[in-house]
Amino acid sequence: MLEDVLLADSPALEVVHPALTSVEARAQHRATIMEHQLNVFMDTTYEKVIDVERKLQERLEASLQTTQSEVLATAAYAIRGIHKRVVKFTFSSGMF
Repeated sequence: MLEDVLLADSPALEVVHPALTSVEARAQHRATIMEHQLNVFMDTTYEKVIDVERKLQERLEASLQTTQSEVLATAAYAIRGIHKRVVKFTFSSGMF
């Protein structure tokens, strides 16, 4: 703090102040560029995550449909087998 007061009264301030202002402006400009790059990166990453999520959802739905079809086919096959046995038993037992 004392250094600030001493510097404010010294002729060095006339030399240092423009340099500090220039450094601050460059730092602010660089920070703005980096913020923009970060936003672009986050947007791109978010889009990729959404795309992966959509693809996984599509695969899950396809898998569920396949599984459902397989279960239905197995059930239909089992029902046909049971039906054949019932018909065979019915005719062999003389009920019809």
